[in-house]
Amino acid sequence: MVKETGPLGNERARILVVEDSIDTNQYVQDVLDRDGYEVLAAFSGEEALEMLRTETADLILLDVNLPGMDGHQVCRRLREEESTRSIPIVFLSGAYVGTEDVARGLDLGGDDYLLKPVMPQILLARVRAVLRSREAERALARRNRELAALNAIAASVGQSLHLETVLEQALERTLEMLDFEVGGICLADEDHGKSVLHKYRGVSSQFVAAVRGTHATDGLWKRAMVNGQPVFLDNRSHHPVMAPALRQEGLKAMGCIPLKSGQRVLGLLAVASRQYETVSQRDREILVAIGHQIGMAIENARLYEEEQRRRRQADTLREVSRILSTTLNLDELLRLVLDELANVLRYDSAMVMLIEEGYLRVASAHGFATEESFEGLAIPVGGEFLVCDVIEHREPVVIADAQQSERWLPHPQLASARAWIGAPLIVKGEAIGVLSIASCQPDEYDGEDVQMAFAFANQAAVAIHNAHLFAETQRRIQELALLNAAGRAMASTLELEDLLLVIMRQAIEVLGVEAVSILLLDTASGDLIFKAALGGGADNLKGRRLPQGMGIAGWVAQQNAPLIVPDVGQDMRFYPDFDLDSGFITRSILAVPLIARDRVIGVMEVLNKREGRFGADDRQLTESLAASAAAAIENARLYTEVAQAKREWETTFNAITDGILILSPDLHVVRANRAMAEFLKTTPQALVGQDCCRLLWCCHDLEAQTLAERTAWEGKLRLDEVHEPRLGNRTFLRSIYPFWGAQDELMGMVLVLKDITAQKDLQAQLVQSARLAGIGELAAGVAHELSNPLTSILGFADLLIQSEDIPQSHKEDVAIIMEESCRAQEIVQGLLDFARQSPLQIAPVDLNRVVREVLRLLQRQAELAGVVVEMRYATDLPWVMGDARQLKQVLFNLIVNAIQSMPNGGMLTISTSYGPATTRQGKFVRVRVRDTGVGIMPEHRQRLFQPFFTTKPEGKGTGLGLSISLGIVENHGGTIEVESEPGRGSCFTVLLPARLPERVD
Repeated sequence: MVKETGPLGNERARILVVEDSIDTNQYVQDVLDRDGYEVLAAFSGEEALEMLRTETADLILLDVNLPGMDGHQVCRRLREEESTRSIPIVFLSGAYVGTEDVARGLDLGGDDYLLKPVMPQILLARVRAVLRSREAERALARRNRELAALNAIAASVGQSLHLETVLEQALERTLEMLDFEVGGICLADEDHGKSVLHKYRGVSSQFVAAVRGTHATDGLWKRAMVNGQPVFLDNRSHHPVMAPALRQEGLKAMGCIPLKSGQRVLGLLAVASRQYETVSQRDREILVAIGHQIGMAIENARLYEEEQRRRRQADTLREVSRILSTTLNLDELLRLVLDELANVLRYDSAMVMLIEEGYLRVASAHGFATEESFEGLAIPVGGEFLVCDVIEHREPVVIADAQQSERWLPHPQLASARAWIGAPLIVKGEAIGVLSIASCQPDEYDGEDVQMAFAFANQAAVAIHNAHLFAETQRRIQELALLNAAGRAMASTLELEDLLLVIMRQAIEVLGVEAVSILLLDTASGDLIFKAALGGGADNLKGRRLPQGMGIAGWVAQQNAPLIVPDVGQDMRFYPDFDLDSGFITRSILAVPLIARDRVIGVMEVLNKREGRFGADDRQLTESLAASAAAAIENARLYTEVAQAKREWETTFNAITDGILILSPDLHVVRANRAMAEFLKTTPQALVGQDCCRLLWCCHDLEAQTLAERTAWEGKLRLDEVHEPRLGNRTFLRSIYPFWGAQDELMGMVLVLKDITAQKDLQAQLVQSARLAGIGELAAGVAHELSNPLTSILGFADLLIQSEDIPQSHKEDVAIIMEESCRAQEIVQGLLDFARQSPLQIAPVDLNRVVREVLRLLQRQAELAGVVVEMRYATDLPWVMGDARQLKQVLFNLIVNAIQSMPNGGMLTISTSYGPATTRQGKFVRVRVRDTGVGIMPEHRQRLFQPFFTTKPEGKGTGLGLSISLGIVENHGGTIEVESEPGRGSCFTVLLPARLPERVD
């Protein structure tokens, strides 16, 4: 494009700018100075009037709203002065200008109005127009005769500012005034370097084709179009194209006059005559003048159309900006961008491509058969495609036919695109993407379209950037909310499963995914174990193992790096077995490692983003969440381990049968185990805080304090044996030892009471056993020596009773002798049985039968004692292997004891049964002897089976029956269980192992 130097030819027009705003004044100065004008500046009306007393100006740009004297007052003063009356004045106004304001300014002598802010092109165009008008006025004074002839044309073309009307009127009036039969107007197409025939009259289509085929650089047109000189031809011309065309049309003379605006050639006015042999000099001069007039009209029309176009463009862009500002939702905004683009530029398809992690991706598309086909399309920003040039140079790119370019993107959906504009989306100097606009027609877009696309892209870029900022803000808010919620959850629970559930729920909500899973590392095997899962297929995952290094999660754990897989079907690392089992379909995965104490403890996976693709923001959020989750998981794991260790310690502490107290330095209870609480018949909690001296030690506080001080001073274990009346008169081994803190301060003491009562009793029993062994030997000898006399006594007593010579009264005495001798014989037999353990005579035994035989012997005794006997025999009772005689002795002893325990009569229930025992493994035959007698005192129960222990009155028992009975039963592999409650009776149960599967006949 040729740059204008001003409407005054080689002279520099002088323009006075009167504007109080320093920035606006400087802006206007810069615009005018760059266009070759000489510029004067004033910042008030008074300063301008004073300057014009010594300076001259060709044009005044006058601000209406000036401080002090306003623009209208200054204009009035200028029109009153002779020296300034003829200087053109263009008002500048920053406020809304109504019709009345314009009329007032023009009435005062103003030449035009401009509304601030004004674009440089409009400003220069108006300045040129006004200066040209002034130059025309000057020329009019010199060329009154020529202007009179041109009035008709000027009036005609001045009636409209629409280019087509101006051209139509100009051609008609010129042909009419100069009496030419043929004419046409061509306008220069500067974008394509050629001239275009717009209007013509009086010629054939062949002639029109010849003119249209003539390029602007061809010889004929070069003089007129390029050099700006008129060209005149006649029928003697030798031009290779035009000469034959002129002769063909019967044209004798032709003139081509450049249509100029300043020094710029806008087009050509061509006239031809079939009458005249040549164009006269007068017509040539008038044609040149007409050419200037038409050129000005064309320029004005173009300026008007340009101004209107820019106004419409500005209105459209303002409306676009308003519409785009109505939403901050990115997806909705991108749809609006393409919808509003259709109101600005014609297109068949368009799309917005945004830069994501170094790649251009289609964010929104319109006009395609299917927009989903662009999913997965990623173009490296530094690539060789045309769209990459837009990013690199940050300038729009336009091509006439995309399919002819080797650098066009080879995508099936873009095969129909021909003409194409790529406009950069720029924010703060950085390209964030590309607005792609395509037409199915080649050569569809011109320079104005490119500029419009660029302006629209700038508006869209700002809106997209704002939406990104809003989305980032919302994402950050959600991230903080998520992390806060997770933090609160982590603070509220240390239960691992509850914690993981909270984390997964927050991840699904904020990230917008279909499923989340957390896998923890099994350090022993290296496998990943699905600890928790939420979403599709979660029920089939918990507890499943992922072999070491397998799958996306395995890779993330090994590499200790996050990974985004947009399409698992294209990634060989994906492990599909879990999908096959659960029926869940995984499309995309974002996986991040769980790191605690600089080591990987697991992996967190989020699957299938519901909208869009996983991006850097998702990864950053997931990593933040994973960091918190890893710390919480590790804390929960440590808590679980500590809790487990505490439980184990508590279990061990309470399982110890020795009584334990943990004491403070002042001998108050800090902890007590269950055994100590049972010793004291209370609970461990009730002992905490109590004074140990008052609980246990049979000593004064001073003595206890002295003992504690000695223990602390010696710093070693103290052992002593104590008898504690407060603990059931038991004997204990007391252990006391101190424990110290990190600074060697006394933290407290541990007191252990080991019940050695049984041990002491055992020692006594050993002594008793040794004594009994001697007694047994003595008893055997005594029994042997007594057996013979007793036999003789019983024999002779029996003879005496049978003798008829003895009176009846004497026989009664003899009967007493026999009864006492039998009792003495029983005692002797007991001594023998106790002294010697005769071998068992093992054979199948029916205990039901044994019970019947014993009851037959004792039935009379029970009746005499007023005891009612109830028998409950088990019909399917298995037999046992044993010595029937000894088992009969056991039952005899138990039943006799039961009868004797009911001196006032009662109920004796004897039952047999078969089944598992509560205290021993296996199945047993039971014989239960239950009475309603006096019962047994608790302190006597542990001594029931000791030899010679009896609760019967003196002379009523030897204390050997239960001891002998227990020995017999234990020799048979069984035991005797005792239940008793004082005043309510006792129950002795004989348990014998069932050795035979069925009864023996």
